[in-house]
Amino acid sequence: MKAEELLRAENVEFHVRILDRDSEELNEAKQRNNWRTVPMVTHVEVSDGVSSSKFIGGYTDLESFVESRKNEEN
Repeated sequence: MKAEELLRAENVEFHVRILDRDSEELNEAKQRNNWRTVPMVTHVEVSDGVSSSKFIGGYTDLESFVESRKNEEN
């Protein structure tokens, strides 16, 4: 919920996927990203119709990512 609040405060478009704790999809995402906790934040960028994604991490990683993006814009 904190991640959603941060993104709303920054006027960032985002999508949330809620998965059951024991779902195969969640377990696969944890394994793929070498991550054990939630939230698991991924940045997706679309350019010329092609999307690319980068795993960010959890909430504190998201805070750092948002801050670095703000610094890049200035």
